[in-house]
Formats: sequence, structure tokens, C-alpha cells
Amino acid sequence: MFPETVDAASVTLRRLSREHVDVHALYERFAADSAGVEAVFEYVPQEPYETPNDAREFLLQAEDEWDDRESAQYAVRADGDLAATPASSWSGSAARPASA
Repeated sequence: MFPETVDAASVTLRRLSREHVDVHALYERFAADSAGVEAVFEYVPQEPYETPNDAREFLLQAEDEWDDRESAQYAVRADGDLAATPASSWSGSAARPASA
């Protein structure tokens, strides 16, 4: 229903899952005590991760929603490095941005 990978000139979007995103890398990038994390989450309806298990739970939820065809969330990679997780996701059979 949703594409696993979306390639653009400078970034790649990959399905948000443990297969494509390392839990510890996700945690380290978006941990509550990471430098500049406040700016990352200023406009995102999510909180920084307090523990690696928070990041794991986030990935498990994304996998469940994908499997249930409820939504598609993607990790953004720039030059192969994890740059971001979803600011938006697609949900429902129309596969439109959730914010639309």
C-alpha cells in the first residue's frame, strides 16, 4: 500500500522500522539530553526519548501501524545518516499526509 523507500536528489526516506533504523542510533539522535533537541521537537507533536526503550516503542508502534495499514512513517536519511523521523505520516487508504 505504501512505498518502502522514496529516493530524492539529496535525501532518502525509508520505512520507519527496526529493519531500517537502529534503535540506539534513533535514541542517540533524539534523546532528551542531546544537544539542540529542543529545536528538533519544537513543532513536532512528540517528546524526545528519555530511554532507548522509548525509541524502541516508537519503532514498534510505527511497524504495527504500517502492518495494519493505518499509517506510513519514514526515516529521513541524508548522505546515509539518520537525519530525521517523521514530521508527518500518511494514513488511511487515501495515503495522504495526516495533516491534510
